Amino acid sequence: MFAELHGKFDARHPETADRSEDLLTSAVFGALRHLPRAAVVALCGAVGVPVDPHAARGARVLLWPQVPMPKWPGKVIEPDVLIVVGKQPVVFEAKLHSPFGYYLEPNAPTEPQLHQLAVQYAAVCAWAAGERLLPPVIVAVTAPQQRPTTDLDRAAHDVLRLCPGTDARVFRWLPWWRIAEVLSHLPELRPHERTLVDDVLAYMEMRGVRRVFNGFKPEDYWLVSAAQRVAGERVYPQVQNFVEDLAAVLDDDGIGWSQPSYRSMWLPLGASTSKPTDWTRGWVGVEFWPKEWPKRHGKLGSHLSLYMLFDFLDPALEVGLSIPGPGVAAAQVHWQDLLAKLVVALRELPAGYELVVDPGDVSRPTRVQDAATVDEDWFSGTISVLTTTAHLRLRRRVDPLQATVQQARELMLGLRDELNAIGDVWWDLVRAVGYLAPGGEHPS
Repeated sequence: MFAELHGKFDARHPETADRSEDLLTSAVFGALRHLPRAAVVALCGAVGVPVDPHAARGARVLLWPQVPMPKWPGKVIEPDVLIVVGKQPVVFEAKLHSPFGYYLEPNAPTEPQLHQLAVQYAAVCAWAAGERLLPPVIVAVTAPQQRPTTDLDRAAHDVLRLCPGTDARVFRWLPWWRIAEVLSHLPELRPHERTLVDDVLAYMEMRGVRRVFNGFKPEDYWLVSAAQRVAGERVYPQVQNFVEDLAAVLDDDGIGWSQPSYRSMWLPLGASTSKPTDWTRGWVGVEFWPKEWPKRHGKLGSHLSLYMLFDFLDPALEVGLSIPGPGVAAAQVHWQDLLAKLVVALRELPAGYELVVDPGDVSRPTRVQDAATVDEDWFSGTISVLTTTAHLRLRRRVDPLQATVQQARELMLGLRDELNAIGDVWWDLVRAVGYLAPGGEHPS
């Protein structure tokens, strides 16, 4: 589980795709072995098997047990999971992408093949009788939202050839997302147990089996719809007015658009299908560059800028300096010797400045530190995440509902003046990774 979570195992690779089903089974039901037995009670309850909590204390969770098939001498059946709680055995046969299998009956090779679930019932039923247990319940675990009716009906039909009189209700269905619900609602877990559950749920999320579409709540959908309409009709036009007014007054102060020929807003990019939390518009802003400052160089260098943005997730009006991440290797080679001077310079800034690192989404920083308390260790740790999508930012933030154009102007001018006062410390940093044009010097 941990290997796949950390990218060490790729289930999409052809050589390993057939193992992905077993890995999922191992992760989920393997974790069940180490959780309080209330988890077993809840899981059995989800398939309609009542369990005495006292009997559950001695429950056994067996993965891929070898169960002899007495009617077929020498044949061993291997269900994915066998849980024995009290007198009741429950078999879970888990599928992800592959179909259920079929067995050729050795004693009747000309007869139609028998469904995998029917054969598992016959084998475990015989084993349970020898252990003085009740007949088993067989549970098909699948990823699709729809009940696998065809497979369950075929199993109920085929089992009559092996165990006449068996009730079709011994075959039941449990989707993976329902198991995730059971795990997520377990009460009174200790910290290490909660960590285990969180890891399993994250793994199920990554494999695409944790959630399923169950319809929208009307109030939720209309809340999103209303928010989008209000943003488009009322909020964004006001942001536009704010930016145009701010750009006009800053131009008088010698601060122009970061890219004068391309006067556009600075907006979030990307909407990965696997991360719906990123679909929100978390921020919108604009980039500036003082006219007296040196010319920038290269694609990344062009996004070295002063900026102003509205943060919608952690509400604030934010003004700052953004340095695009040069890449971990470049930062390690070129920045390490400059950090001591930068730390000293940061401690001379007025109160209220923060140093921030984000992986690319400005409204979701991964590291936030008061500039006055930053040290070389903090910077050394930061360098390891400065990919070319990241930003290193020096910022100040104020209440957006009380913000004015004049306040944003004063914050921008203050930041420019502070950076000028620091001198070449910042410019050595950005020059070292090629963000300034050759020969470009700071006027100070």
